[in-house]
Amino acid sequence: MILVGKVPGPREPDDLDSFLHPLIEELKQLEDGILTWNAHLKKEIILRAHLIVVTADMKAREKLMRHTGNGSSRYCTYCMAHGIWNGKVYAPLSIPKDAPISAKQRGKWRNLDPLKLPMRKNDQWKRDATRITMQMDWKLSKDTGIAWLSTFCQLKSIDFP
Repeated sequence: MILVGKVPGPREPDDLDSFLHPLIEELKQLEDGILTWNAHLKKEIILRAHLIVVTADMKAREKLMRHTGNGSSRYCTYCMAHGIWNGKVYAPLSIPKDAPISAKQRGKWRNLDPLKLPMRKNDQWKRDATRITMQMDWKLSKDTGIAWLSTFCQLKSIDFP
């Protein structure tokens, strides 16, 4: 395992993709394979490499994934549970007993089984992110919690979420 990047705080870069672009381009070449010399076999071989994990704290992960973040109604990067506003956004597993009738009638609240949460899927994530980016579909962005297409979508080895 090789640590290929670290963005120290306290401030984030204005354009994170400008830092990631050279890495992504090199990783795309390595996914396809590059010709290199194998000293042990004493012959040329095709070397392939794939990015297998991206790790970060929650805020950095949201930025890397191009997720709208923990203030949005679909703030979870792993499931599609709909958050509600009560001074801050949260996603209760059951409808609060003291919730106003008007809030219950909006249709966004429902009881959720924690073992059967509506999980996000890679192919749907990428389709939605592509549509949001290409068509500037901000309604879909708000509904899904996806800001736009992540630069990591260019890699074959990365699944979202």
